Amino acid sequence: MKIEERKHLKASIITIMLISFGFGVVLIFAINAGLIFEQEPEVNNLSIEKLYSKLPEVPDDFLIIKRDIETGDLTELCKIEEGYYKNPDLYPTWERARKMFYKSHNYNRWGVHGYGAYPSEIGYKLRNFKENESLELCTFFKTGYNIETYQGVKLIPIKNEFFDIQIITQEFEEYPNHFLLEPTFPLFKNEWAKKIKLNITAKQDIPVGVYTLGFDVVTPDDKFDNIMRWEVLMKETKQDTEYIKKCMKKSRNDGLDKECSEFMMKRQKKYISGGGFQTGEHIFKLIIEVIE
Repeated sequence: MKIEERKHLKASIITIMLISFGFGVVLIFAINAGLIFEQEPEVNNLSIEKLYSKLPEVPDDFLIIKRDIETGDLTELCKIEEGYYKNPDLYPTWERARKMFYKSHNYNRWGVHGYGAYPSEIGYKLRNFKENESLELCTFFKTGYNIETYQGVKLIPIKNEFFDIQIITQEFEEYPNHFLLEPTFPLFKNEWAKKIKLNITAKQDIPVGVYTLGFDVVTPDDKFDNIMRWEVLMKETKQDTEYIKKCMKKSRNDGLDKECSEFMMKRQKKYISGGGFQTGEHIFKLIIEVIE
């Protein structure tokens, strides 16, 4: 097998989100992060230092690596360390999301479900892909913006008669392909973004053609849900006083009828079983073109 070309077909994010309002639940699909919300007065601008306080230090060459990922020149993402992929600035939609959800946050909204992959599609052109030959690659799997819950998810490889697809990255030994995504509001928790390594092995000599591979997100196993729900409840969490003050300031404009400390406390340390809804789009796709 010889790699003739590899590129990001979509150097973007596919994200799906579920946001709860006081009067019910609204499902919001955001394909390539195409979210649109009304703008609100900038009354609670959160500093970058505060938002990033739980994240790794930013490498000196961060902007160079970001540039090459965005242009598709850098596709060997398995070499990218956490200082890059855990920094929200790596992702093309972050600045827009920051203005929507963090500079002008609506405390009546509760971000419940949300996750995505970046890049959402990677393309490889391969020559003579023979039986038992393999290809390793990585993508970044992350929590959506403005999400206050801990989400349990299970990644399922898309079945294909020509390829065996394995998810190499394993967070929980007893629960293959299960992951726990941490919140992104009121600040980014360290495990909000993960690097997922995939191994693609040819089951036979691959005929010339174009093949679509990847994975979907589904609901975790019940036993995993039960364990994670208790683990999240046992986490030591200090209530963010700055967060509450901003909520109280905002409540004077929005007419919140609940005392903010109680209002916010009910949202903390909440585990959600993710993957229960789909958009019809795979969360990540690998396009392999095999040539002679």
